[in-house]
Amino acid sequence: MNDNLPDQLDRLPAELKNEVAHYVAHFSDRKALVLVNRAWSEIALPHLWETFTTDLLQTSQRDVRGLANPRSNILKHVRRINLLARSNAINLCHLPTLLAAIPRDQLRSFKSISAISASTINLLLLLHPNLEELDLSLGSAFADAVQSEWTTGCLLNITRASIAVDTFSCGVLQKLWKECPKLAVLGLGATKGGGSAVIPEEAFLPTLDERVSASKNAGQPTWETEKHLRLRLDSLSLGSITLPKQLDTMLQRIDVLTLRTLQLGATIGASRLLESIATEFTKGQPNLQRLSVTLVAEHTPDLATSLLLLLNSFQGLTTLKIHRSDSGKIDVDSLVHHGETLRIVSIVNGGIHRRDVNKCLNASDMQRIATGCTNISELCLNLYENAGDENEDDILGPQQGVSYTPNEFEQALTAIAGMSKLCILRFTNPPNYRKAYFRNGELARFFHRNLQMGLERYSFQARADGIMRYLGEHGSDLKVLALSPLGMAEKITLADKNGHIWPHYYYYRGRMTDHKGTDVAVARPLRKWKDDYPDALVLEDV
Repeated sequence: MNDNLPDQLDRLPAELKNEVAHYVAHFSDRKALVLVNRAWSEIALPHLWETFTTDLLQTSQRDVRGLANPRSNILKHVRRINLLARSNAINLCHLPTLLAAIPRDQLRSFKSISAISASTINLLLLLHPNLEELDLSLGSAFADAVQSEWTTGCLLNITRASIAVDTFSCGVLQKLWKECPKLAVLGLGATKGGGSAVIPEEAFLPTLDERVSASKNAGQPTWETEKHLRLRLDSLSLGSITLPKQLDTMLQRIDVLTLRTLQLGATIGASRLLESIATEFTKGQPNLQRLSVTLVAEHTPDLATSLLLLLNSFQGLTTLKIHRSDSGKIDVDSLVHHGETLRIVSIVNGGIHRRDVNKCLNASDMQRIATGCTNISELCLNLYENAGDENEDDILGPQQGVSYTPNEFEQALTAIAGMSKLCILRFTNPPNYRKAYFRNGELARFFHRNLQMGLERYSFQARADGIMRYLGEHGSDLKVLALSPLGMAEKITLADKNGHIWPHYYYYRGRMTDHKGTDVAVARPLRKWKDDYPDALVLEDV
C-alpha cells in the first residue's frame, strides 16, 4: 500500500462528510472522527456534542461557567440534553446555570428522569421557546409550569411530552391541548406510587377560547365540528390510568386515525378503548403500525375479544406485542389478517409456564401463523409444550433405533422453521425452570448450587443446541435464539463465563461438522446481544 496516496475520505465534499458523521452513531467513534484532522473536526464536533448526556455529578459551578467559555467547543453545539437519574437536589442547582449558558433558542430536546422544579422548567421554556421534545419525570412541576402565565406561548412547538394526569386539573389539561397543537408523541400516566389516576371526561373538552374561535370559523360552536382542534398524534402511550366511562370526548380530541403507535400499560378501561378505536377505524383510513398491550389491568377477560375486533378492523400492522397473564388466547386469524405486513410478533400469555393450552400458542397455531404471516423476522412467545414435565428432552427429532413420533414442541418448531425470514427467536420458557421452580423450600439453594457448578449454563446450552440444530435440519436460517423469561424470578446479578445472568441466555447460530461429516447448526453463546443486535425488539422486556 502506498502511504503517499491522499486519503480518499478527505477528498469528499463537506456535504458528504457531514452525512458520514451523521451515520456514525457511537460516541467513541465520533470522538475518533474528531481527532482525524482539522477538517473532520469541524464536521464531526456538532454531531459529537449535539446530544449532551450528563448527571451533573462532576459539574461544579466553575465547570458550568467553563462550558460557557467562548472558546468552548461543547455548549455551542448542544441541541439535546439527557439528564440522568443519579442527579440529586445538590447537583440540580447547577442546572439553571447550564441552561442559561446554552445559546438562546438552541435546545430542541430536554429529557430528565430526575424531578425538576417548576421554576427550572419555566426558565427552560422561556430560554428555549422552540423546544420540541420535553420528557420529564412524572410529577406536579410540569403541571405548574403549564399553568404559569410565564410559559404562555412557549409550548407551541412541543411535539413529545409525558404527562402525569393525577397532577393536572381539568382546566390545565385543556390548556395543555391548546398550548401544544403540534403534539405527535403523547404519554399519559400517573406519579409513582399514586395508583391508577382517573382521567375525567371533561379533561378533553375544548377551552372557551377554542370554542369562540371555532364558532367564528364554522358558524356553530359544536364540539363535533371542531375538527381542527383535534390532536393528530403519531404515538399514544397509556400507563397506570383509569379511562373515562364515556370515551366519545377523548376520541373527539385525539384523532386515532393518525396513530402509528399505540401502547397500553396498566390501563383500566383498555378493552372499551380498543373497541371504540375499532369503531373509529371503520370510518376512515387508519395508519396504525405498532400495537403494544402489556400489564393491562387485571380482571379483563374480554381483552381477547377486544383485540380481535381491533385487529380485524384494519390492515397494515407491522409490530404486535401482547404480554398478559390472565387473558384468553389471542385469535390466530386476526394475526393472519395482517400477514402481509407483520414483521415483529411478541405474544406471552399465561405466564412463564407452558401448561395452559387455552392461553399459550400451540403447534397448530404456529402452523397457521407460519403459513399466513410470511414476513415475520422477530418472534417471541411462551410456546405450549406439554401438560407435565415429561418429554422436555434436549435431543429433538428421530433417534436411531427408537420409534419416532413428533411431540407437540417438535411440531411447533417445524412450523417455525418454515418462516423463511425469521432471524431472531425468543422463548420465554427456559429448560428445567418449572421443575426447580416447584421445589418447595429448595429453590434458592438449588439454583445457587447449580449456578456455582455451571449446571444451569450446561442445561441451557444443551437445550439451545437441540433447538438450533432441529431448526437447521428443517431449513431455518435463524440467527439468534434466546431462552429468556420476561423479567427476573431471582435476584441474581452474577454473570457466568459466557456473560449470561440466569435465567436469561442468548445464542447465535454457529456451524460444525458432526461425527458423520455432516454440516449442522449449533448454538454459540452470544455475550453482548445489545451491541450486536441493538434493534432486536423482541429481546427487550420493555
